[in-house]
Amino acid sequence: MKKIRIYLTPPDNLKQLSIFINDLMSNTLYKHQLTNLIAIAQALFELKRPVLSELAREIPWMMKFNNRLRRIWRFLAKSKFNYQIACHPLCVWILSSLKDRKYLEIMCDWT
Repeated sequence: MKKIRIYLTPPDNLKQLSIFINDLMSNTLYKHQLTNLIAIAQALFELKRPVLSELAREIPWMMKFNNRLRRIWRFLAKSKFNYQIACHPLCVWILSSLKDRKYLEIMCDWT
């Protein structure tokens, strides 16, 4: 498997992801939460698999692997981290981009 590195200052193709997350979440998350979210999002885009141990290996925080894994786990499991608050700006952005449409189709899976 090819080894990749994800840097704290992302290359140009991931810099736009960082800017996008900052624009959407800067009012709802603290700065250290934003940096964690950006690093995890970059790792997810590069790895294309949501495996915590692989994410912890690839994120270049200057700490041991176990500490990086715990940091990611704490970020995702934090009781103060409300997914609705984090997803709200994204939903607003998506719905505002659809405001010119007359109808908005909503699909429900009842299984």
